[in-house]
Amino acid sequence: MALRVLHIVDSLGGGGAQIVIKGLLEYQQDPDVSLYVLRSVRDPIAINHSKVTVSHSKSRFSLMPLLRLQEWLGRHPVDVLHCHLFRSQVFGWLLKTIIFRKMKLVFHEHGRVFGSEFGQCV
Repeated sequence: MALRVLHIVDSLGGGGAQIVIKGLLEYQQDPDVSLYVLRSVRDPIAINHSKVTVSHSKSRFSLMPLLRLQEWLGRHPVDVLHCHLFRSQVFGWLLKTIIFRKMKLVFHEHGRVFGSEFGQCV
């Protein structure tokens, strides 16, 4: 049996994380892989995949998407919650810690993770 994976991201506004997610979902076209977007934005990146859900919250500070995501997970259980960027990581951690304890979390950090001195030869 394939793992059921849900990717979550704050928005589909133009950015590197969104481009990575678009590539992952459009390349795989796997029915066990879904995307949940925590808020809608103007001019979102289009993702050609059958399992994309967008919460219609406009505010990055709203907790309503957390409740909607909890309801979504109750209807569509997953094995892995793949969290992209900080807000998704916080929401994912809360859901796993409080409700969905058996679900595995993946925190996917995008961008510059280490300071500029990391890895330089001395």
